[in-house]
Amino acid sequence: MTIFIVFSSVNLAGLTGALPGGLNLPATSTGWLALATLVVLYGTGFIVLFISVPRLDMPRNAPVMNIEPLATLLMGWIVLDQMLSKGQVLGGVIVVTGIVLLTYRKTAIKAEAKASA
Repeated sequence: MTIFIVFSSVNLAGLTGALPGGLNLPATSTGWLALATLVVLYGTGFIVLFISVPRLDMPRNAPVMNIEPLATLLMGWIVLDQMLSKGQVLGGVIVVTGIVLLTYRKTAIKAEAKASA
């Protein structure tokens, strides 16, 4: 419900001109095709995510779910040729370090449990 309210308020702000740049719909068939493709791919990704999450061992896979911001950052750099700031690179390093430490810790805990059993 909260997402709907935020989405609606952003649309309202864009349509009224309160949002810088406004809300412009695609003007060409290529733009509409790109928008439709975005909706299908984004929707499919979330559907697959919500179907997969209950079937996965989430305590084991949760750290990997945090890689999304880093992947977005890297794809922007590779595909869109965006410049990365020092803060973004530092943030990426922190995310990867956190994932590695969580994975290592869980592996060490499992090894201890097997050794004591």
